[in-house]
Amino acid sequence: MNQKEIITRILKEESDELSIDNSILNFLRRHSTIDERDIGDDDHPIKVKSVSFNIEDEWYRITSFMSKKDMKNTLLRMLVDNRKIGEYDPSVLNTDKQRVVRTIKLFINTVMS
Repeated sequence: MNQKEIITRILKEESDELSIDNSILNFLRRHSTIDERDIGDDDHPIKVKSVSFNIEDEWYRITSFMSKKDMKNTLLRMLVDNRKIGEYDPSVLNTDKQRVVRTIKLFINTVMS
């Protein structure tokens, strides 16, 4: 193995470790309930997906009608309210915050597809 392959392999391993937070992803999966409904008529059906979270008698919901930014902010607020992450400040850029945001985006893309 040459030096370029070694460097590429090390960078890939580090980026994979930083990509998502499995504990947060498992929390989101465990507490989510996915509901899909068809609205409209037979000629023009519209599929609506909603994902609900009931955590300690408090409800959080994201729907396919929301923008991805609103979905992300709702899930961030839910994680902060339930003390899964610290206070989220979008102006601070560090690897922990990036990992949480990547995890949330992965979850949203998975359940809304």
